[in-house]
Amino acid sequence: MIEKNSEYVFFYSDKAVNLKKKVSINVKDQTIDKILDQVLLQTGNAYSIDDRQVFIGVAAKTIRIPFNCPRLRR
Repeated sequence: MIEKNSEYVFFYSDKAVNLKKKVSINVKDQTIDKILDQVLLQTGNAYSIDDRQVFIGVAAKTIRIPFNCPRLRR
């Protein structure tokens, strides 16, 4: 629906995006960043925007390392 109502074109891999999952949000006068943040929340996906092209893929995993991790001490 975003693609129909905007000038943005979306690119994604069927393997990276669950096309069966439906998401509904109510927004008005929001930036594409704010809208995509809401749409992709808790999906495991992330996006990048280059001009009017939106690329959606699997989000990079963040690894938390405790500050007091012995292997990091020197």
